[in-house]
Amino acid sequence: NDFSYNNIGATSSRPFGGTSSSYEDPSLASIMGSVTYSYKDRYYIAAALRGDGSSMVSDNNTFGFFPSVSLSWDVKKEGFLSDTDFITMLKLRTGYGRSGNLGGITSYTTLNTVKENGIVSINGAPTVTMGSIRNTNPDLKWETRSTFNIGFDLGLWDNRLMLTSEFYYSKTTDMLYEYDV
Repeated sequence: NDFSYNNIGATSSRPFGGTSSSYEDPSLASIMGSVTYSYKDRYYIAAALRGDGSSMVSDNNTFGFFPSVSLSWDVKKEGFLSDTDFITMLKLRTGYGRSGNLGGITSYTTLNTVKENGIVSINGAPTVTMGSIRNTNPDLKWETRSTFNIGFDLGLWDNRLMLTSEFYYSKTTDMLYEYDV
């Protein structure tokens, strides 16, 4: 009765595992700001900061902050390329940013979680037994991906032929996977 309708599988003795219900009430709050600056219409810088707070991570790591910055240079607008007819676009760009993810977890991942795991007879009545499926995790953090990229865009003959090249390096930390214990 302690579970109420949030886990009716805890009282379902026949068939075992055939009945279930659950309750989740996650919350998420986000804020984002960005600024862009152009110098001489050929040099560009853009910066952004996103902050997210979620009830699905531990109390010590509720908020995640994810900055990014990018630079680009429109080389075609420089004097040494402005008179070139067959090159219609040439841009160099680079950037670095971090992003957060909570896709691999549920609302109660930080808590010790129990689930029905069998039926025993107590005083002649079938009784559902409970067992731990997840330990407490008070240090659960946002999954964070850091990415660096550098590339260029080249347009030839009135952009009839477009070439793009990109190199990037991405690293994910604090990956979120769910394992039963």
